[in-house]
Amino acid sequence: MSQSTYSYTSLPFYRHAWIISVFTLLTSCVSASLSKVESDPSFDWNTLKRDEILMTPLLDLRGDVKTPPGFESAVAPFSQEEAEAYPEKFKKEFFQRRKDIRVYGAGGAFEKISKIENLSEIGAKVLNKEQIPPADIKRIRDSNQGIRFIFFYIFAGESLTYSYQFNAPAKKHYVEKTYSATRTMSVKLALWDSKEAKTVWIGEQILTPSNSNTLRFKKPHLILKKIPKEDQNVELSNPDAFDFSGSQGLDYELEHHRSRFPGFLGREPSFSSIYDDFALKLPMNSSEAKLIEYNHFTYGRAELGLGASATGVVPVGRLHFNLSSMIYNFYRFGGDFYVDLFSPRYTYEGKEYKISSLAFGISSDLEWELSDNLRLLTGATFGALSYGIEDVAATKKAQDDAANNPNATDEEKNKTVGTGDGAFFIRPRIKFLKGPKSGAQVGFGAYYIHFNEIEHPILKVHKPSNVGFELSISATSRGF
Repeated sequence: MSQSTYSYTSLPFYRHAWIISVFTLLTSCVSASLSKVESDPSFDWNTLKRDEILMTPLLDLRGDVKTPPGFESAVAPFSQEEAEAYPEKFKKEFFQRRKDIRVYGAGGAFEKISKIENLSEIGAKVLNKEQIPPADIKRIRDSNQGIRFIFFYIFAGESLTYSYQFNAPAKKHYVEKTYSATRTMSVKLALWDSKEAKTVWIGEQILTPSNSNTLRFKKPHLILKKIPKEDQNVELSNPDAFDFSGSQGLDYELEHHRSRFPGFLGREPSFSSIYDDFALKLPMNSSEAKLIEYNHFTYGRAELGLGASATGVVPVGRLHFNLSSMIYNFYRFGGDFYVDLFSPRYTYEGKEYKISSLAFGISSDLEWELSDNLRLLTGATFGALSYGIEDVAATKKAQDDAANNPNATDEEKNKTVGTGDGAFFIRPRIKFLKGPKSGAQVGFGAYYIHFNEIEHPILKVHKPSNVGFELSISATSRGF
């Protein structure tokens, strides 16, 4: 790349590519977990391999539903059509993840079990692990067409609540008032064994879709000569007569500022977002678990590293951020961002300069599992590298001139004078990671960086080193 004006945004295409890659990685790793799981320790889960599960319609067992006055219609029961459509949705999602069990959410057996008049009462007993009366057991067995396991699909609880939080950040000229509206829902799946007539597994997912509204107000009686620069763009609201004249509690805010509370979110899409969690948390045969692990789990990782290299003879510390996902349990793909921790100074032709750099790119690695708590990462980053070369004396003069000019803007007062340079690079690396495969890890490694010719004369004299070392900490979470 040719010499250009000093700017870290002089590579817009690659800057946007980095943002896109980060967004893709953030949205591709979905956590698989349930709020609570109860399992019968005496049940042999291998009996489920290649077996079938029949679902019930969605059973409304919410009991007393609490809402603010006037919101009763927002928690009305699902329609009969919706109650019968949700099991089919679950079946389709379940099939995408599990091949060892077949789930039925429609068809003849589903229609028969849906017509059992006291199905909700039976569902309540299944959920409480109570003994089902013989007459009800017979009704189920007469309806299930020989399918041994029944999934009782239960809407177990729901509430709408307001909340309020008051915060006075230290060393700030404002206070924050946060108004929230939260819908809480509990969904349970209870697996009932019709052969043994007992509940063998219950999974629960608690959903809390929420809206919030944060307002900021100038602290009362606070006298400031000047608002700090970092807070000049903070938008402040005008307080009314009640903002600082009474309690800061929820009841007070509901009485005087009800309009500040946002609306409640609907049940969807949260209600339908849980099927993968149930599918993957239901125990499975070890061979199926390995297949799902290989095909779906990515082990998304966020990593923060501190590196050491040199420009010329001056050591330079660098901050490194990586976000990546594993594909097929072996190949890791992601994005890297590097930035200098400080800008070392250099003398060139009698003038003093500060040199700083940043880089971003796509990472591609193979992750070798050496043991349960030790892995070897080998691969490389491909991307763009940008150098900023600041003329120290010229920058000081420009800022001094702006400081003496009452009409100067903040941009002019903080102006830097200099040039820049850039290059494409490839950064092969080798790193050891110590820690569990899913969880926290520490890492240590070395890298070599190769870039195409840098044209700026200062960088030819004070040439950046091609090698460096890095320490890192990372957190890896299972997802798919």
